[in-house]
Amino acid sequence: MRRKSRFEFWSRVVVKSLNECWEWQGCKTKTGHGFLAAEGKHWYAHRVAYESLRGELPPWSPQQELMHACSNACCCNPLHLDVGTRSQNLFTAGALGLLSRKGENNGKAKLTKEQVKTIYQDTRSGTVIAKEYGLNSRSQVNRIRRGEHWCEK
Repeated sequence: MRRKSRFEFWSRVVVKSLNECWEWQGCKTKTGHGFLAAEGKHWYAHRVAYESLRGELPPWSPQQELMHACSNACCCNPLHLDVGTRSQNLFTAGALGLLSRKGENNGKAKLTKEQVKTIYQDTRSGTVIAKEYGLNSRSQVNRIRRGEHWCEK
């Protein structure tokens, strides 16, 4: 990125001490990763921060990615980032419970916890309930009622 773009980038990061997370204040993905558009491209904020302060990333392959040692997706502190493989990153995220986003924390959730409680107690047909809540089918309502989706009741 050009010099001006880098200045604009750092104006959107809350820089703290070296051991703390430096959180991105701009746009974020559903997973919480910061991203920005510059020079006609889309960039992950943590990648820009890493390259800006630690130098260019090693020759990139599809299996490599930057890993957040702090598990904070919007962190841009280059000392909290390290190059790893996709499987290392997924293993770490799974071990920390970051992949099991259930209920309202799931980025694709259409319902709130309160709506699910109401559906669970509703005695009307699944088709009627699905239409009311904008769900794709009565099968989704039935899976909620059986506890297969939305384990919280």
